[in-house]
Amino acid sequence: MNHSPAARSTPRAFRAWTSDITAATVACQDGTPGWVSLVGDEVWWDEPRPHEAGRRCVVRATPAGEVEDVLPADFDARNGLHEYGGRSWRPTADGLVFTHWHDQRLYVHCPDGQDEPRPLTPTRKNVTYGDLYVPPSRDEVWAVRETRSGGVRDVERALVAVSLSTGTERTIAATHRFMTCPRMSPDGRHLSWLGWNHPNMPWDGTELCVAPLRADGTAGVHGIRAGGPTESVVQAEWRDADTLWAVTDPDGWWNLHLVPARGGPARVIAPAEEEFGGALWKPGTSWFAPLPDGRAVAIHGTGAGRQISVVDPDAGPGLPALTPLDLPYTDFVQSVDADTGRLVAVGAGPTLPYDVFTAAVPPLGLDHGLRGTARPDAPGC
Repeated sequence: MNHSPAARSTPRAFRAWTSDITAATVACQDGTPGWVSLVGDEVWWDEPRPHEAGRRCVVRATPAGEVEDVLPADFDARNGLHEYGGRSWRPTADGLVFTHWHDQRLYVHCPDGQDEPRPLTPTRKNVTYGDLYVPPSRDEVWAVRETRSGGVRDVERALVAVSLSTGTERTIAATHRFMTCPRMSPDGRHLSWLGWNHPNMPWDGTELCVAPLRADGTAGVHGIRAGGPTESVVQAEWRDADTLWAVTDPDGWWNLHLVPARGGPARVIAPAEEEFGGALWKPGTSWFAPLPDGRAVAIHGTGAGRQISVVDPDAGPGLPALTPLDLPYTDFVQSVDADTGRLVAVGAGPTLPYDVFTAAVPPLGLDHGLRGTARPDAPGC
């Protein structure tokens, strides 16, 4: 091989060539689209706005392909829960409830009306809310409330409910130093949440708690249904009134399990040496979403080789419990939502930037994947 100076390529002079990557293109990208939700026939998500002081704006795409802001320009859907921030908004019957970064309060807003967002909670410098969840058929939002009374060690957290009409607040449960993932059972008789205590990190050991939901809207005595000091549950959702889906790692891999709500051994679904979960840095993160027919859609894989599959715990003999969807993406943001026939997530590939997309979900009993359909391009920065 010739290593002489003459044989080496000479770098071209600065600005002697034209790049398609402009400064404006670089400045336009500040993170990825975040939390996603299917809202009727619309798709909602939040996205970074580096050209608007770095705020996160909730937007929606209509069936006609139009993309429009849901939040007014002065509002920023973020919070400081667990320092990294948690799920910051959820759709409601007539709009959304969200946390505003500048005062950490809860607000409600109807994007189709003329009024500005209305605050639900009072101004308190030491209180933040995050990991929002709107239980079906209840006029309230559930959230993790974080109260700082001094230094970094003087922090209290509780699951609370805040009325979407009056802002009245009540404590549902306060069991652990760290809490996340409050959920109500489909019949409204129980609730679940995840909790863990210092010095554990959420990938070390967490507990899946289930308790009766009393008539006054508070939790009764809870039982631990999965997890422990050396087992980490990172997401749990109700499948029906008696069973929960849970991502947990008793064998060292975060796999999907079915967990009896009233106690008993969990059953792993489609066990594999790959991850169906990950580090729970942000409360409200979701790696899977239940489907109304008892199945689920799940993000899984290792490294940069991830995919989304339909998971069927009741697949019959000879049928796979895991059916990968034919999608062009190899990595995904940790947020996914689904309903009958479709899902929404944020994906990227070797030549595809992170973007929101929808995909068809095959009907129950169909054992092959369907190619995803990307949403219309968002407006340029």
